[in-house]
Amino acid sequence: MEPESNRADRSEGGMIARLRAIYLRGKERIVALRRAQTMAEYALILAAVAAVVYVAYHTMGGDVNNMVIWTIIAGDLTGS
Repeated sequence: MEPESNRADRSEGGMIARLRAIYLRGKERIVALRRAQTMAEYALILAAVAAVVYVAYHTMGGDVNNMVIWTIIAGDLTGS
């Protein structure tokens, strides 16, 4: 038979290993959730920027078109 102290050491070592495994799994889940949160935040920022660009384009689109003389630009680009 093995001494009582050796059995206690093994059970404590097993418990520590199990607790360590639980801790590491929890830590991995937290990291994964943070990554998902960051991706969602980037998507919201991108959607907000797209909305601002869309509104600015439709608000200023006609004004910019009226300010520019496209035939002069086309002539400058073609070199004639």
